[in-house]
Amino acid sequence: MLTDECEFALDILVFGDRLNAQHKFVVANQIIESGTAVGALIHEAQFAESKLDSIHKLRLTPKEANETLYWLELCEQTNDYLFTEALTLCSITIRIPLHRRMKVIFLSLQYK
Repeated sequence: MLTDECEFALDILVFGDRLNAQHKFVVANQIIESGTAVGALIHEAQFAESKLDSIHKLRLTPKEANETLYWLELCEQTNDYLFTEALTLCSITIRIPLHRRMKVIFLSLQYK
């Protein structure tokens, strides 16, 4: 079973590939980079070198999600950028339950 952030990253990769197929390389790269960073940071935080490193990685997660939302909103406003898919991914980005996953990781840090 995939976590929410992994499922989101897979959706982002598919969307990015579709943008690349339309030669929208810059936007595709930005969306792929920030969209996959969300899950990567959460996973990295679980095995960080220190508590401070874990906290830093977790604090970057909402920033990356927000950047992804920005790029998706740009796509949503432009007819050339797969409007319907961008709109769907925007709604998913907003609903990613980051706080729940971050809370679990913060709690696990207390016992290290």
